Amino acid sequence: MNVHDPVVVDFNAGIIPDLPRHDFVVLSGVLEYLHDPIAALEIAKGWGDVVLFSYQPTESRPASQLAIAPEDRTWKSKLNRADFEAGAASTFAHVEQIGRFRTQTIYRATD
Repeated sequence: MNVHDPVVVDFNAGIIPDLPRHDFVVLSGVLEYLHDPIAALEIAKGWGDVVLFSYQPTESRPASQLAIAPEDRTWKSKLNRADFEAGAASTFAHVEQIGRFRTQTIYRATD
């Protein structure tokens, strides 16, 4: 695989390629759109030594997004901060918050 080749991943549709291991995997602005963001972290863990990811929990989402019927929302994850962080902690040996971007928290995780 060439470093410039696109990689198509669709966690919600189950399109998960078999990728070689990398130094870093970045899931930025992705997890809110997934039905199961913790399962995606488990997969990403197999792709790299360090996984950087962001998450905006349900309690930080705009009222306009929450007013949309659940089946029509683009943000699929229903996890609040405590549940998301507990799931991330059960996936990785070490998870730390390394920053914030607006209402998203940015994490670094390793095993």
